[in-house]
Amino acid sequence: MRTQYDVKLIAAILGLHHGREGYSKIWLSERMRQGLPGVSLVRVHQNVLGGNKEHLRPVASRSTLIRARRGSGPLSPSTSEKVVRLAQVWIQAQGVYKDDSKARRFLAEPHMMLRGLPPLTVAVTNRAGLEAVEQLIGRLRFGSAP
Repeated sequence: MRTQYDVKLIAAILGLHHGREGYSKIWLSERMRQGLPGVSLVRVHQNVLGGNKEHLRPVASRSTLIRARRGSGPLSPSTSEKVVRLAQVWIQAQGVYKDDSKARRFLAEPHMMLRGLPPLTVAVTNRAGLEAVEQLIGRLRFGSAP
């Protein structure tokens, strides 16, 4: 279950700052609907994916990343949602692995409990995929997953 604190962490990863309304799920939802700023994708690509262009593919195209680096307008709502999902699982993976490179490896490598797909790909696909990855991370946290 997400808390307001989680939204603040997500915002920090994405380089987002709230207005007078503060950090909330509604605030984040509205930001996604409007389209996150391109800097959010750039930050996720650098900090979460370690700059790996192959791992970017499930989230956004290279041309979208190039446009984001140029600051040429907001991301689409669909790409914005994928970026937020990736930030969500990144926070959880960091909580389990306590090491950025190990968390990145977990997100990028195929996992047998996800039918051989990488958690990154599954999490950004849709809400059900995100939940499957969150369940896997929960099992890893408590030692009941390979």
